[in-house]
Amino acid sequence: MKKIYWFILLLIPLQIFGQDYKLITSTSKKLFTDYPEPFNTYSISFESTKVIDGDSIYYNYFNLSNNNFESDTCYFWGGPYCDQQNAPSWIGTDVTYNNVDSYVFYNLNHDSLHFSFNTNTGDTNIFYEDSIQKFLITYENTDTLNVLENLDSARYYKVIHTDIHGNTINSQLNGQNIIISKDIGLVQFFVVDSFPSVLKPVYLIGNASPTAGFYQLTNDMVYDYQPGDEIQYKERSYYSNPNNPPWYFYERYRKHTFLDRQETNDSLIYKIYQELFYVDSADVFNDTIVKKYLKSEVISQIPFEKFDGRTRNLKLVDYCDTKKWTYSFIHYQNAEYCEADTCWGTADVFGPPEVHTYKAVCGLGVYYNKYTVSGFDGYTIYSSVVYYKKGENICGDEVVGIVDNYVLVNNVDIRPNPASSIISVSSPVEIDKLIISDLSGRLLLQKSVLSNEVTVDISSLKSGLYLVNMLFDDGLRVTKKIVVHK
Repeated sequence: MKKIYWFILLLIPLQIFGQDYKLITSTSKKLFTDYPEPFNTYSISFESTKVIDGDSIYYNYFNLSNNNFESDTCYFWGGPYCDQQNAPSWIGTDVTYNNVDSYVFYNLNHDSLHFSFNTNTGDTNIFYEDSIQKFLITYENTDTLNVLENLDSARYYKVIHTDIHGNTINSQLNGQNIIISKDIGLVQFFVVDSFPSVLKPVYLIGNASPTAGFYQLTNDMVYDYQPGDEIQYKERSYYSNPNNPPWYFYERYRKHTFLDRQETNDSLIYKIYQELFYVDSADVFNDTIVKKYLKSEVISQIPFEKFDGRTRNLKLVDYCDTKKWTYSFIHYQNAEYCEADTCWGTADVFGPPEVHTYKAVCGLGVYYNKYTVSGFDGYTIYSSVVYYKKGENICGDEVVGIVDNYVLVNNVDIRPNPASSIISVSSPVEIDKLIISDLSGRLLLQKSVLSNEVTVDISSLKSGLYLVNMLFDDGLRVTKKIVVHK
């Protein structure tokens, strides 16, 4: 079974480039995570570089700001409002390098952080100072370091945090290392944009030039299953317009039990036993299917945070005490860039935009996938993992026995149907709660039952098609359709 480590998910032999202890180059693409416990990730890539008066200046890609901006140049769906792409990345607005050993970084307040990475043992240099504190670095030594499973020479610098009188402040950065390797460059550093309000060390986990570590997310990382694994999905589709045909509406559970795994040089092939159960009917389908994934197909690659019409992130998330790398994005279709105001909005295509929300989890596949279009003729289609079993790790709430649901659905009775004012609901087992909603999922009536039979007054409902949801204490849920006719 392939092992997936927190810091190293993909190992590719390191190509040696003569970087010579430079922190970054114009082609740098790096991925960092929180140190020492990984959680968030932070990418580096540069929009452009310039040489001015002998200094190399690296301009970072900017993120979207949280402030709604009114453009007087561009018009978008819903009006002239957009989100400006002017928020500095975690590494600051830009980086200046004197092409010898000095670098300057800038935080959100445009305060400068001046680093001199010389190798004079014992030299201590202040890189930031304000009215209450000082931050210094001192060169410690040069040693061999295993960088993303490749041996490299690395220089170690230690951060010293003191008050203005030189007394040590025991912060998260005090005593931490800044590490620069000969061929990879920056290996360990800290978050710059919110410095010094937030002191957050970070450590390299991926590098795209040269390639090493976790520099891209591929199919063989995400669709990594073993025989015996089980995954259950809840799937739902509904339209806002009640006049749409009924086949546009469904609520169902799909369970995959992995029977066999075959691996070739370029593909993963799985034999799967599939169970499909429709909640609002007695339809149950069982079959055996085969799924094939090309290992090298790239889902996403560094930089994960760069905005391109999608808001993306990569995190190490806890799923029932097991940590898994989780990649997600929200994509607003028809995203449009207004160059005059450096902002993004949704192009006016004479209707609301489609929103795509997506989450892929290493070892679990596509965990959540939702498409939504608002408006009278809008719709929502989504699929979400509600339960999985991988080895001894079990997470979520399994729909208890699809066969049990099948039996229960066939024995729950609602009369009359169609109805005008009163319905009677009966079940072979005690109903905990009864909920009536419209086809868009909007809650209309709710009633605690704790009985096998219940009478419900529906006289307040208008003519139309509705969903009656019955919840049971063993985790089962049954949905039936009723027609109200007056």
